[in-house]
Amino acid sequence: MKKTIFLLALVLPVCSLVAQPLVEDLPIYGLNISTIDQAGNGNDAIVVQTGLDNYSEIKTFDGGNIDIVDQTGATNYSYMYQYKGNAATVIQTSNKYKYGNVNLSWIEQAGKNNEAFVVQDHNGVDPDPNQVALEAYIDQSGNGNSATQLQGPDPDDELGGLWAKTVQSGNRNEAFQQQQKHDNRALIVQDGHGNDAVQMQDVEVDGDASFNNAFILQTGNNNMSAVQIQNGEENWAVAIVTGNGNSSTQEQEGDFNLALVVQPGNRNDAVQIQKGTWNLAGNLQTGNGNEAIQTQSGDFNLAGIIQDGNGGTATQVQSNEGTSEWWPPNIAGIIQTGGFGNDAIQVQSIDGTNGELPNVAGVIQNGSNNFSSQTQNGGYNVSGVLQNGNGNNSVVVQTTILP
Repeated sequence: MKKTIFLLALVLPVCSLVAQPLVEDLPIYGLNISTIDQAGNGNDAIVVQTGLDNYSEIKTFDGGNIDIVDQTGATNYSYMYQYKGNAATVIQTSNKYKYGNVNLSWIEQAGKNNEAFVVQDHNGVDPDPNQVALEAYIDQSGNGNSATQLQGPDPDDELGGLWAKTVQSGNRNEAFQQQQKHDNRALIVQDGHGNDAVQMQDVEVDGDASFNNAFILQTGNNNMSAVQIQNGEENWAVAIVTGNGNSSTQEQEGDFNLALVVQPGNRNDAVQIQKGTWNLAGNLQTGNGNEAIQTQSGDFNLAGIIQDGNGGTATQVQSNEGTSEWWPPNIAGIIQTGGFGNDAIQVQSIDGTNGELPNVAGVIQNGSNNFSSQTQNGGYNVSGVLQNGNGNNSVVVQTTILP
């Protein structure tokens, strides 16, 4: 029950991404309107719209169709429904001024072997700062689907935000989403086997981004990769993988970032890397054969790993690279329970000249054949190890720098 409440608390902040807009509720201004309905095999539809307000709706009800939408204007809307073996391409560019101008792409694919490709760019002037500037939604139901969404930015960095959501229900699915600059939301939900998800926020653009959120939920087996990369400040990345044989990697470079991986399954692997100040990394694994590695570089960082299963390995490395008048909360805690052959290694290092920089490390191991090694280099270090079981080994090395 506690685990269910915990997962719900993580999912609720991204529920706004799941509620997608209805096509009939879109604010259409009526300058350019295109509606296409296709029934049959081998049909192609290409829509090119240039104007102030563009609207395109394409519905194909049988297999083998290829649909392409290219919209250039201030406000662009595109809705596409495809069934069986279809491919979709949507390109939207805002290059004219209109207050509150936005781009919206919504692709719904019901069937097998579908592909979706979306590119959104905002080159307009002064969009509404309280309105999402670029929105992209992809819903895929079936096997062998692939989805790619690329968003932003505008040259002046004035976007009110970017939203990208991909929901895949089926096997062998892939999803890739990339967003640039500030106030972005990226969500990937994969329900099936062999899924792969990658989200990158402000990676290939000069300058840092802030207030970006990335969320991945995988509820199937044999998911080999879930990667989220963020560059900037006050970002958070959450990956929940509830299947076997899963792997997750999250990288954050900046300050005040949060990275969390929850894997309630077997054979899982999680690696989290944070570079910056005031970052938090957490990992929860409740299955067998799990491995978790967390590396933090900077000041005021906190890392924690909890493993409930057999054969788990946890490694945490923290480094305080500068001097400070504060007491940075560099704390690394690993809890491993209910299994054999667990290994926990924590390394904390301080490179400052101020002796008021304490490190804290704690390990609790409940099982047989466990190994724990804690090395701390800095001032006022505290280490605590509790091992309950047979064949355990613990090594603690602390070097204190006196004030």
